Amino acid sequence: MRREEREGGRNLNDGSHIIYVSGEHQQAGTALGDLMHDFFCRDPAHMRLAELAQDVQRYKASEQGAREMNSVIDEIREELREDLREEFREEMREEIREEALTEGRAEGRMEGSRDIARQLLRMEGFTPEVVARITSLDVDEVQRLAAGA
Repeated sequence: MRREEREGGRNLNDGSHIIYVSGEHQQAGTALGDLMHDFFCRDPAHMRLAELAQDVQRYKASEQGAREMNSVIDEIREELREDLREEFREEMREEIREEALTEGRAEGRMEGSRDIARQLLRMEGFTPEVVARITSLDVDEVQRLAAGA
């Protein structure tokens, strides 16, 4: 099977075969029309497909059916919650990674500026003020580096 974008003809390579059906097609007497009608029908008494009507009636009218449906709904909610939690965790991990990279780069640039400042301070003619302008470090930090250099 091959799934592709109809307009662009791009192959989606996922192995699925999907058929889209308009819900407006509700012609009586055809399997598809009866199914579409029943999907939009709230009252099982007005449904055309007997098996579907029975199942819907059981879930809507009986205590056991209501418990089963509530159980299924609870499972779906929990799965959605877990999916959302995992999605949030992944977003947070990515945010933390990016923040750490940004901080690491900034710290690397600062350390590089400090190294350059130390080298300049060892040369004649470079005052802490000049070194501060060259390295974009603050004069106080350059003076601390000069004291330790």
